[in-house]
Amino acid sequence: MAKCASRLALSAPHPPSFREFPQQVAELAGYFDGSLTEPRLSPEPAGDVPIWILGTSPDSAMLAGALGLPYALALFINPHADPSLTDLYRRNFRPSAQLAEPYVMLATTAFACDDAERAELLRKNYFLNIARLLGGGTQPAVSPEDSRDMGFTEREAMIVGAQARIAAFGTPDTVRARVLALVDAFGADEVMISCNAYHQHDRLRAIELFAESLALADAA
Repeated sequence: MAKCASRLALSAPHPPSFREFPQQVAELAGYFDGSLTEPRLSPEPAGDVPIWILGTSPDSAMLAGALGLPYALALFINPHADPSLTDLYRRNFRPSAQLAEPYVMLATTAFACDDAERAELLRKNYFLNIARLLGGGTQPAVSPEDSRDMGFTEREAMIVGAQARIAAFGTPDTVRARVLALVDAFGADEVMISCNAYHQHDRLRAIELFAESLALADAA
């Protein structure tokens, strides 16, 4: 019986359906808070495990609100999302054992660089690789150095158009201002930045510069 329950817990509808998602979230919460004990989690969670809803649509915003969970809006996945989603979340929010008031995290693309020239190179490289990925191609990602003299096809430019409107590239002050403007627009309590640069050292540097710019702004 336990093996059957385990198989059911690990299975998922094909293709995935949002209709089953609320029940799946409720079951996950049950395993974490101890109200569901079969199948047994191994290893068992150490302490309270916060549950978040990561979403990009009105359905996810309403679900997070109805369940009283924090809502992470993935702007880097759906660049067409607008503040109406976080407003919808707040309007539908019901306090829960985990959360007494609405809490929004905004996840967006941000690359802080030491200078504008490097930022422009990483911006072009990032969007070129995104266009290749979203376009369904099988070509491998290219480095910033290799993409320096490459151009976009008309189709690739259309694919990255919306992403380009919300992504922040530039010097630390420029990126900080752009990200904080998005935070204000969406009324976010927290921000998570995605900086999927080709080189790991560019990713680490982007995070370091962004963090320093926020610390300096707070100090000032």
